[in-house]
Amino acid sequence: MAAQQTFAFFQTGESVGKRSRQAQPKAKSQPKPKSQSKLKSQSLALANGSAANGSAAKAKSLVGQTPVKADLTDTASILKRLRHQVGCVSTVPHDDRQTRSAGCQAIDDLLPSGGLRVDALTEWVAASTSSSAGVLSLIAAANQLRQSASPLVVIDTQGDFYPPAAIALGIPADQIVLVQTQRHADVVWAIDQALRCDAVGAVWANVGSWLDDRDARRFQLAAEQGKTPGLLVRPAAVRGRPSFADVRFHVAQVSSATIESDKPIAPSSLTARLTVDRCRGGTTGQTILVAVDDRARMTPLSIPPLSVPLRSPQPAAHRDAAPHETAHSNQTAAVHLADQLAHPTPPQQPGETAQQSGAAQQSGQNRERRA
Repeated sequence: MAAQQTFAFFQTGESVGKRSRQAQPKAKSQPKPKSQSKLKSQSLALANGSAANGSAAKAKSLVGQTPVKADLTDTASILKRLRHQVGCVSTVPHDDRQTRSAGCQAIDDLLPSGGLRVDALTEWVAASTSSSAGVLSLIAAANQLRQSASPLVVIDTQGDFYPPAAIALGIPADQIVLVQTQRHADVVWAIDQALRCDAVGAVWANVGSWLDDRDARRFQLAAEQGKTPGLLVRPAAVRGRPSFADVRFHVAQVSSATIESDKPIAPSSLTARLTVDRCRGGTTGQTILVAVDDRARMTPLSIPPLSVPLRSPQPAAHRDAAPHETAHSNQTAAVHLADQLAHPTPPQQPGETAQQSGAAQQSGQNRERRA
């Protein structure tokens, strides 16, 4: 096929050349030297032969070519490299990305950059209203303010922000700027303007499930422009939805009585389970258990099993009975079950009462015993 196309190409060029030469007025031919005409004929023959040989070789190679197997690469390594190269839709160069601690070195070790970025959003999804998501996010905000004298802008959308609790978690009172608003447009505008201001140390807000993708993308760009970290507390309904946050944590409160740890836990400490639901450039699904004491210090704990089989409570008579009595009762129950399996209850006939059916079953068993 390639040889035919090449031949057609040369034929077309030759025919065009003939037509162009016919259209031109005939000029008086001059005699050419024999040496030049002979040299020109030899070069044309050589060119035509090389073109024909190349076309034939190309066609032969295309016909007899065998597919070459490409080298297979690990899919996980490819995805990891692409995550680092693309960085989702972020417009900030990698060299300008600064990180700060989330309040616990064990949490920082879960993140690829070793902390929370100062130019990105971090979401804390609360499993319940008392899951300590607000406490952990305010501790992270306090760590953001320790390296600067900039204020923390709090967008109070529900009117339940308690400043003394934030002060107890390490946030100075003179660095809190409280903004109370309830309208959707005002909330979005306040968060956007606070994130774009480079004089703000951090922005904390309790954002509900009303946040759409357009507003979330707007907050992401604002944080990148102002290099201001945004700490958003979200409800459990948004877990699993797409997010423009750099990191998303899922926070669930755990009872300290169910934790087996080699470190002492104070009775007044808050214990929570942190799960990395989203981490740009990192690994998701990592879980850590932390305890927060009265001084807002987080301590990593050992992770208990997610599901512990529970034994059904036994009646008091069984708990107080002697071992031989318990074994005798178990043997009686086993004999009764075997008797039921050996003599199943026949199906009740239409119009027959349960008493008649039981009498028929008893008579059948008596006949079997006599036999």
